[in-house]
Amino acid sequence: MFKKIFQKKIIIPLLIVLVLGGYFGYKNFVKKENETRYVTAAVEKGTLIVSVSGSGQVSSLDQIDVKPKVSGEVDEIFVDKDQKVKKGDLLLKLKTKDFESAIDDAKLALDNAKTTLENLKKNKENSQKDLNDDYADAFNAVSGAFNDLPQTMETLESVFTKSSYGGDQADIDYYRGIVGFYSGQSFSKNEKENAFLNIKNKYQTIRNGYLSLSKSALPGVLEEWLKKTSDLVREISDLSRSGRDIISFYKETISKESLITPISLSITETQLTDLTAITTSLDQKISALSSLSKTIDQLKDKISDYDNQIDSQERTIKQKEDALDKAKENYENCFVRANFDGKIAKVNVKKGDTLSSATALFTLISNQKIAEISLNEVDAAKVKIGQKATLTFDALPDSTLTGKVSEIDTVGTVSQGVVSYNVKIVLDMDDERIKPGMSVAADIIVDAKQDVLLVPNSAVKSQQNVYYVQLMEGPEGKQASYGASNTLRSQQVEIGLSNDTMTEIVSGLKEGNVVITSAISSTQTAQTQRTQQFQIPGATPQTQMRAVR
Repeated sequence: MFKKIFQKKIIIPLLIVLVLGGYFGYKNFVKKENETRYVTAAVEKGTLIVSVSGSGQVSSLDQIDVKPKVSGEVDEIFVDKDQKVKKGDLLLKLKTKDFESAIDDAKLALDNAKTTLENLKKNKENSQKDLNDDYADAFNAVSGAFNDLPQTMETLESVFTKSSYGGDQADIDYYRGIVGFYSGQSFSKNEKENAFLNIKNKYQTIRNGYLSLSKSALPGVLEEWLKKTSDLVREISDLSRSGRDIISFYKETISKESLITPISLSITETQLTDLTAITTSLDQKISALSSLSKTIDQLKDKISDYDNQIDSQERTIKQKEDALDKAKENYENCFVRANFDGKIAKVNVKKGDTLSSATALFTLISNQKIAEISLNEVDAAKVKIGQKATLTFDALPDSTLTGKVSEIDTVGTVSQGVVSYNVKIVLDMDDERIKPGMSVAADIIVDAKQDVLLVPNSAVKSQQNVYYVQLMEGPEGKQASYGASNTLRSQQVEIGLSNDTMTEIVSGLKEGNVVITSAISSTQTAQTQRTQQFQIPGATPQTQMRAVR
């Protein structure tokens, strides 16, 4: 009885413990089964290479017919059938006598053209020297005019503004009044005096400007002053001439009418003599100034004409130089050379044959091999001539060669609605194991960036054209680490280039940041871990399994 009671006391608590333990164990087991784990990757710097891929076959550059670029007679042949040649090797020579004569003729024509050009330049130089001398003469003429004009203006002022008889009119207006009265004409009382005063004001203004003129003034300035001085002198001369004519008419009138005037005839004679001398002197100055202006204009036109002739002659010389270059090129074309490394398959001519530019001299087979691959229209649009490529071959799995894109189809080929373009890639080096017809796969590098931040493509997500990643951080924003209380947050980023596996991060992340590439359950984690136990020897896992705690 005591034993049964004791067993009940022991068994009941034990059952309670087992039940509670089972409950909490199950709860903890279910929790761990449902826990999410993440595949992460660190942001690293590296080189991002973007390439397009295509496949095709190996072929060799087809045989070509070597043809001369000029017509002529075969002088010598330097190769035989089946002979191997290098690029630039001399294959055949044409007779060169006529081509040498053409060079001599072209040189003579060029020399003559150059001589003509030198003469034109010398003539222009002489004309320019004459023009410079005329500019110096122009300054001297202007200077001489302004040196003489003060005395001229003083003499004119005495006649045109002063009264020698004490009247209220200047002598010249008195003379004019007498002439007008007896000729039936009416004149303003002080018309000639006012005309003189206007010219005097103009003269003083221009003379003040002349004081700043120097012999080293620009040609255009000297030409302007030459014209300005000539116009001024002409106005003064016209006024002086009108005064001279008025006095002459006055003398005729008083003689005819037998008038006795208040002005002494000797004064009138002196004034007439002075105005006649002034008019003659000013007319000479006008002639000299006008002649200089005309000579300068003629020389400028002459120099301009020389410039045009020089330009034309320089074009002629360029044509003669081109003709000489062409003659030399034709001479060089008498020496027919191999276009590339290869072998002479056929010799089609013999010494003494007369050839035209259409004659096939030799058949040359190239040793150069190319890869001809096909690309879809999207990839073909990224490819340019000269881009580098890596080539692999099914027949030679351990060999990888390099090459450059040499040709891209301009027009695509349509097959079952799909457009494709053929691309030719020239191999950088020859490998005798590579045979025409072998299958080849090519990766053409269309872009590359060095030292950029990279993340796996699976880490980058987008929403409404905004790109972001899930960033794993440790406590207080520190670097995430295993066993720490890591947190997740979305981080907006700017992306750049990308290829099949990696994406460039332009901004938003820094080197060493940890990003989420995918999330998996504990069951998947266990399966992944079991799979990793059977990795290919030498392979290295690219990601780590970390849990957010």
